[in-house]
Amino acid sequence: MPEDRGSNGTAQPFATEAGAADAHLPPGPPPGPWRTLDRLVVAAFALALVVPGIMLALRVHVAQIENRPPRPFPALTINGLADTSWPAGVDGFLTDHLAPRPYAIRIRGELYWLSGGTGNPTVIRGLDNWLFIRDELQPACRFTAAQQGAALERAVAAFGRQGVEFRFLLIPDKHTIYPDKLKPDNPFVPTCADTQRADLDAAIAPVGGQAIDATTALEAARATPGTGDLYYSQDSHWTPVGASVAIGALARSLGADLWAPEDVVLRGMKRRVMDTAGLIGLRRVSSTPRVVIRPDVEQHRADVPVPVAVNNARAVFRITCTGSKPLLPGRTLVIYDSFFGIDTTLVAPYFADTTWVHVGDMLNHPELIRLLGPFDRVIVERVARGFYSTGLDTLLAPLLAQAGG
Repeated sequence: MPEDRGSNGTAQPFATEAGAADAHLPPGPPPGPWRTLDRLVVAAFALALVVPGIMLALRVHVAQIENRPPRPFPALTINGLADTSWPAGVDGFLTDHLAPRPYAIRIRGELYWLSGGTGNPTVIRGLDNWLFIRDELQPACRFTAAQQGAALERAVAAFGRQGVEFRFLLIPDKHTIYPDKLKPDNPFVPTCADTQRADLDAAIAPVGGQAIDATTALEAARATPGTGDLYYSQDSHWTPVGASVAIGALARSLGADLWAPEDVVLRGMKRRVMDTAGLIGLRRVSSTPRVVIRPDVEQHRADVPVPVAVNNARAVFRITCTGSKPLLPGRTLVIYDSFFGIDTTLVAPYFADTTWVHVGDMLNHPELIRLLGPFDRVIVERVARGFYSTGLDTLLAPLLAQAGG
């Protein structure tokens, strides 16, 4: 095949036809300034690859990522290699522990926020920069209000026969108290908690004050001028002010002289990192009034060692109280979720001795009652989004069995 030659007869280094595959290539290296830019880009790319690895080797990594601890390094097993779960676990470990990752997630979250979205289908944006979690707007509804009311009625009767005092406290979700913070065009239909409110009121009426729906008290508090926010705008929980309202309703049900308005004292401000904002990579901190209930009651907290794996809370724990205020005697079991979990010090000052077990751990390990009991009093707290998915008969069965119910 003859060589391509230019006008001077010399051989050409590559084809010069306009339509050739390599005709788009530059004729030579870029000029000085562009060559410097090329080198800077290459250096930055190399640093982006090398620096995170060096930081990981030096054990510089994050303690928490996206509202959860980083995944641990998985144990090497034959099965893990066979089903590829081990390399997937290693990948998860490396991904979570790379120190720059939270900053990249935060930048991504800020960009989504500026665009008017969240970038996470589990986080729903409302009005005035309020955020809601999808679980409260689309909860699992395995039981009806009538079924849950009947279960509570059976529990009250069985505990009563054995002389065990019982209280159930239902906490409404944020959108129930602040429906005006949802966007008018939000695609979510009313939840089972919304549509079955009247049915639940009718179902729990026969048990009197032993089953308490805190919705009415919180609605009244919001309508009272001067009341602070009862729920955090970018968190899935209530504020200390909101907690004190519901806890007051619980305390009044346990004794007319047990609760007094002066029990609730405001002392400064309390900061909380918003958990729902954290789900989209944003670090948002809210300052709300710090509430202290019965400040003259001294509380002593200690973990209770149990021979089972507790996964839904850090530990099973016990709080004992002393002071000049009247305290409910005997041993009290508190079965709780995250609403009581973030405000244990606001609940405990009414009881001489409380043992705290997360509802998830209670369901997973019913044997805990045999290990921890017996109890003179049982308090169950549940937020609405979990209430209609929790089998109350299953949850309370071990307690009733121990009490002889």
